Amino acid sequence: FSLPALPLLLAGGILEALARPFGKRPLFSAHTVRKLAADLLYSGERLFLETRFEPPYSLQQALERTARWIEEEGISP
Repeated sequence: FSLPALPLLLAGGILEALARPFGKRPLFSAHTVRKLAADLLYSGERLFLETRFEPPYSLQQALERTARWIEEEGISP
């Protein structure tokens, strides 16, 4: 499920402001919401360069195998 970021950012800011005078950490903060809502993209190049690891399947093959396994296991979304 997804939630709109703006209300969570506002709630995070309020929780931070309420927790600060007591020296407590808020349940979540605006910073946490921004990090969770950000699009993240990582390259596997460094992993390959440092380990020479090559996956046994292409992304397409892995997705097909996963879909087939989900069907075989009878797992419903």
